[in-house]
Amino acid sequence: MKQFAGVYVNTEYSGEYVTKPQKLVITSGGSIEEWSHADEDQYSSGVGEYKVAEGWVDSSGKMYSTVDVEFSTGAIIQMLWRLNKSGNTIEANFKYGNAGEYPEKIDPEAEAYGPLFYWIGYRR
Repeated sequence: MKQFAGVYVNTEYSGEYVTKPQKLVITSGGSIEEWSHADEDQYSSGVGEYKVAEGWVDSSGKMYSTVDVEFSTGAIIQMLWRLNKSGNTIEANFKYGNAGEYPEKIDPEAEAYGPLFYWIGYRR
């Protein structure tokens, strides 16, 4: 879904923890890059390819996609993306696991009780 393509940043994250990079770059061509620090010019945490399994829009106009990502390191994750109606904020819950087993909802508190991770970023 090309609506998700863009550069998203959250400098509140330290960038030191692999699941909390400061910058996420999503292309419409299926590639994704994680940057530990938003102001870096060289990739530092991950490059991969993604495939959208399903996409939809809810009654409030928020866009969702379930996504499989395979990083160049061989790590495979399943993600649920949500883009707000204005298209300037992306949220994601993700986990390491089996293809087709996606997070069921966007939950900022997911890390407190399970193997899910949460990330939020703002379109640059």
